[in-house]
Amino acid sequence: MEQIIRMSLTAAIVILVVIAIRFFMRKLPKKYTYMLWAAVGFRLLCPVSIESRFSIFSLKPASKVATKVERSEVYTNYVRSAATQRSVTQAAHAAQRTHETTAQTVAPHASQAVAVTEKITAPDPHTIMMIAWVVIAVIILGLAIYHLIKLKIRVRDAKQVEKGIFESSRVTSPFAMGIIRPGIYLPTDLPEYEREYLIEHERTHIKRGDLIFKAVAVAALAVHWFNPLVWIAFVLFCRDMEMSCDEIVLEKLGDGIRKNYSLSLVTLAQNSNDCSYVVMPTSFSKGSVGKSEVKMRIKNIMSFKRRSRSVAAVTSIIVVMVMITCVLNACSSPEETAPEETTAQTTAATTVEETTAETSETSDEEDYGDLPSTNGELEDQLEYMVLASDYPCDDYLNQVTIDDLSDIDDLDIRAVAETYSEQGYDIYDQENELNKGRSLGDGEYMFRYGFYAAYSYYSDDFEYFESNEAWVYKMNEELFDYFMIDYMSTQDFCSFDKPRDTVEDDGTVIRYTDSLSGATAEFNRETGIGSLLMTSSWGGDTIENEDLLELMQSYEDQGYFTNPFDPDSWYYYEFFYEEAYPYGAGFQAELQGDPDPVFGSIPVIDMVYVFEADEDLFDSIVASDWLGEEVSREDDGTVISVQMHDEEEYEGETYSYDYSLQFNRDTNIVILSEAYS
Repeated sequence: MEQIIRMSLTAAIVILVVIAIRFFMRKLPKKYTYMLWAAVGFRLLCPVSIESRFSIFSLKPASKVATKVERSEVYTNYVRSAATQRSVTQAAHAAQRTHETTAQTVAPHASQAVAVTEKITAPDPHTIMMIAWVVIAVIILGLAIYHLIKLKIRVRDAKQVEKGIFESSRVTSPFAMGIIRPGIYLPTDLPEYEREYLIEHERTHIKRGDLIFKAVAVAALAVHWFNPLVWIAFVLFCRDMEMSCDEIVLEKLGDGIRKNYSLSLVTLAQNSNDCSYVVMPTSFSKGSVGKSEVKMRIKNIMSFKRRSRSVAAVTSIIVVMVMITCVLNACSSPEETAPEETTAQTTAATTVEETTAETSETSDEEDYGDLPSTNGELEDQLEYMVLASDYPCDDYLNQVTIDDLSDIDDLDIRAVAETYSEQGYDIYDQENELNKGRSLGDGEYMFRYGFYAAYSYYSDDFEYFESNEAWVYKMNEELFDYFMIDYMSTQDFCSFDKPRDTVEDDGTVIRYTDSLSGATAEFNRETGIGSLLMTSSWGGDTIENEDLLELMQSYEDQGYFTNPFDPDSWYYYEFFYEEAYPYGAGFQAELQGDPDPVFGSIPVIDMVYVFEADEDLFDSIVASDWLGEEVSREDDGTVISVQMHDEEEYEGETYSYDYSLQFNRDTNIVILSEAYS
């Protein structure tokens, strides 16, 4: 049992490291964070490892966790041995006294001997803990096997439609099951156009060995059921597995399936409520738990972008290095292995202090770790900021809301909090945010007076999503410029230094607006309050331009599927936002081909983007090497027509793209057609 506890403690540290890295890599493809969970699995299930000074456990006092466990074991064994020795001695003395007594006193002494024997043979706490651990572990494994057998019985009459693929009327969501001979199971009423990407999703699980990895994860969960971080790790592991699989399907089948893919997730999740899918097999619509899982996957699908080879290479190297440092053990030092005399109280106190310090260091690194420390040297910085080490993390995962805003002492901060609360935001306790390292700062110093607010909304039909986060703090203008403007402008998710960004200053309030994300940062010189508002949304776009509406109708008459969008939020924007060209609303049109004779899927043969622009922006798009080379150009005075061609190699295969661009000078509308081959 001691070995299991020691493995669980070291694994807990690795889990916290992986969670921290997941935060910083949240904009990257999920396949990289999915790889990191292998280090957690190794720590949970493998009792031995190679010692190296490159181990993460060689860092500062955190490396002494394993030593503390060993010392605790020594003390526990000493106490248990001493108790046993005392029991044996007492029994010997009782036996000796029995021989020396007269016949008249034999019965009373015999009763006392029975009582002593009962005390000696009673199970100790260690045995009780061992029994409880085994029983609960067996129950968890038993439930997993039960649900697997239940699912196997349900699909025993499934009809095989092709090698390794089965259909059953009793299946509500596609899933893969089986380790030796894996199979893909589909509902019988599945629309034909969904089959290709649903089958590809489950095939990806099988090819990567996800069925084996998930079975191993369930086994690790059963062994370490007493560790809450292991339960959290299991949920995040399943989430990363499904999201990374979604991304691989998008890379292979193209961005044209995003909308239908997301709709399939929503539809199948509504029909699938059986927990059997969660435990062992991989299911398209059941990654781990709940509707929130589906929402996160849809958001990830809509925002996913293929990264360049250089980014992929650098990220892969970082992930491998992190995995290596997490699976290696720290080198033993002479002072750690030397015997020590200690009391139970000293050992317990040392353990609490070192564990608290280690957790604090971990939480500090969570927050803007690559921002250089100011060392508290900015003007009045120590008046508004506090050392992160002064707020050790007692409960990293749980946020604490402020239900009664009158508890906020600062009247100016309270007034801002009330404004956000009236808009539907949840207001979170700033001191609790400090404990978890989530207050803005440089990782060493964090803002101490203020609050964090969050708001999210999903429409009932999943056609519209909105998410907002706000950080509001007391500060001066120099701190505002450094922590909210200068630093944010170095990040890919929010910056205020692009030509189309705006800065408004009325003498009292200065406001920065990010034209790409819509984020705003403002500082009120009268109240000394700085705030950062991050916002994101998709769906719910409308078109008012009559020329655009007429074009949309013409495409629909030709059999295209159309979808309105705001170009400021679509992916072409990021390639041209350096230029100050104005352009407005538009729509996307998709033409589908004949069904595949084997899978029945419907391919996308033409993708068209139509949006408002001017001729300068049109020329900028044509001139960009991102669309390849210009092949031909025609200009009749009203309409400019350009043909372009591009080729890209990916994983040994060559992909060709043909683009047709038109610009109408009378309507100021660009039509970009993207054909696949």
